[in-house]
Amino acid sequence: MSVSFESVLKQAQARRKLRVWSLIMTFFGDAIVPRGGAVSAQTIQLVMKQFHISPGAVRTAFSRLTNDGWVIREKYGRNSFYRLSETGYDPFAKASERIYAAPFEETPNERLVIAIAPNALGDTKATKTHSAAPSIQLFDPDHPDIAERISQNWFVMDAEPRSVPDWLHAELMPQELADAFDELTRQFEHVDVSSPIEAIAVRTLLIHEWRRFLLRTPTIPNGILPNNAPIRQCRRQVKKTYQDCLELSEQWLTHYGEGPNGSLPEPQNLRDRF
Repeated sequence: MSVSFESVLKQAQARRKLRVWSLIMTFFGDAIVPRGGAVSAQTIQLVMKQFHISPGAVRTAFSRLTNDGWVIREKYGRNSFYRLSETGYDPFAKASERIYAAPFEETPNERLVIAIAPNALGDTKATKTHSAAPSIQLFDPDHPDIAERISQNWFVMDAEPRSVPDWLHAELMPQELADAFDELTRQFEHVDVSSPIEAIAVRTLLIHEWRRFLLRTPTIPNGILPNNAPIRQCRRQVKKTYQDCLELSEQWLTHYGEGPNGSLPEPQNLRDRF
């Protein structure tokens, strides 16, 4: 049984109010950056119309984004075009590796790094990112931030886990987030993407919601969570829905997307996602 984009949108709105500026930033990072990075205000308005967002609300959002330094406005004749500033581009670029990573079809039998601090680390966002206990952090061996997160007086070892108990799963993946990933999986499982404009709208909402939950989740070593963990099942669904949307949504961008030089350039590296 298929469900409409309108139904999926209502589910998202029931969780919280969608912020116009945040949706625009998602659309930029997902759809416009691979196509040269600059797009007309009118193109954005056409996409946001699918979310029942008025042109006036889009203009207000762009005014805020411009004033805050997240986007740059360029004027060509009577038309306005926008591109992400360095400030706006950096967060999405840094998160892209996580957002578009391929799903693991099996739980890999990998080594990990265990780092034990001499004292409890406290209850902060930075220290809870990889926290298995108040003084213990877990990392993949190739994690890029490992040197920044481990102090010289910590006890650090490479290890290969023999067993992973349920309490560790619960510590690394709080039930609230696990439930959110389950809900997101069900939300997009049967969504209809039969038209190009709905495909770009579904794609934008999909990445917007996936990104929001994913970036609240610890970067958990690959060998820790089981294959049926909600976040892994959700990533598989995100991949499927994204690929279902990709051809039609790119058709819409090709025919209706407008950049400073006319049509948007052909996309780069989209096939590498997921």
